[in-house]
Amino acid sequence: MSAPTNGLHSLDQIGYRPILWRPIKRPAYLFARPSTLCFISPHVLRSPSMHLKYRLAALAAALSFSVFAPGQSAAQEKVLNVVPHSNLAILDPIWTTAYMSRNHGYMIYDTLFATDAKNQIQPQMIESWLVSPDKKVWEFKLRNGLEFHDGNPVTSEDVIASLNRWGKRDAMGVAMYTFVDKLEVISANRFRIVFKEPCGFVLEALGKPSSNVPRFNHLHAPFNKPEVRRAALASFNQEAFLRAQVGVKELYKPCPSMFTCGTPYGSPAGSEIQSKSNMKMAQELLKKSGYDGTPVVIMKPTDLQSIGKLPDVAAQLMRQAGFKVDLQAMDWQTLVSRRAKKDAPKDGGWHMFCTAWVAPDIWSPINNAALDARGLKAGWFGWGEDTKLEDLRSQF
Repeated sequence: MSAPTNGLHSLDQIGYRPILWRPIKRPAYLFARPSTLCFISPHVLRSPSMHLKYRLAALAAALSFSVFAPGQSAAQEKVLNVVPHSNLAILDPIWTTAYMSRNHGYMIYDTLFATDAKNQIQPQMIESWLVSPDKKVWEFKLRNGLEFHDGNPVTSEDVIASLNRWGKRDAMGVAMYTFVDKLEVISANRFRIVFKEPCGFVLEALGKPSSNVPRFNHLHAPFNKPEVRRAALASFNQEAFLRAQVGVKELYKPCPSMFTCGTPYGSPAGSEIQSKSNMKMAQELLKKSGYDGTPVVIMKPTDLQSIGKLPDVAAQLMRQAGFKVDLQAMDWQTLVSRRAKKDAPKDGGWHMFCTAWVAPDIWSPINNAALDARGLKAGWFGWGEDTKLEDLRSQF
């Protein structure tokens, strides 16, 4: 850490320990475990279990195995065979939150900060940083030797361009940018973020690390009516989803909380309608909602084993509640492309899909995409809109 200057104090004084990493000079393709998103052009998600140190260790272990395995040719020793959980079709981890795009991005892009194995935010591309006494000015210094794949140096201008792009798409980035006044280049390796008022989660946003959920499209009938969405939720049974997808009871545990169970914000409050199935309630709610029998288009991924059975369970339960269901099968990359379409289902849009996050991606009101209620212009897929909920998230 550099010494504090100009009335600024170092965060190292309050327990942040700098960890210096070697810059990635060449893309290294290796399957990464699930995690979340933060830097260099475009930002890439991070997790407690797969930061750079572990990725390089895993790569070294894999290559060591191939070198000492008997009967392999020299050419084979240079090949790392990887079986990802789905095909890669979208290369931009900012455009989509699909883990396959994120995992691929892990191997190419780097982050300013990352989360370590103890869920603590640690510097990665950053050498040191300072905060003004009023918490409104944050200055960052990049480590020496950071390079792109072509050998060009990573500069503060590159960082700011990447941050600005991330701040328009990522849920936590958007939340942080509501406090941002401006980003400024100080020098080639130094930049500052000036806030309109203190923001209490700057490092958490820049280094944030990711459950199975159904996602409704709020734009089109019938799920544009809250009463219909409540009816569908009342029909769902977490035990049924988990039993079908996982199978072994010892390997899963229902969680009624909107935030990860066992974490500081985990709570069953407000979960009455989703904690366990109430088919009678679902049928009554659907009848009162005025549902007209419109077929509900549920997208089902055929090549994603981790969540492939969830749409089948959802369709079965919703049919029992009285919905007409059109279950449409497609590969996962087609699904993540189609879910970005706002067209009506009859024109190639959709009503519902099932997805999943790992725990750190949903453990607070700020980074939980399921609570994104910014609506059509900026919200997450499904585009729910609730100004009161957004106000509460901002207050948090």
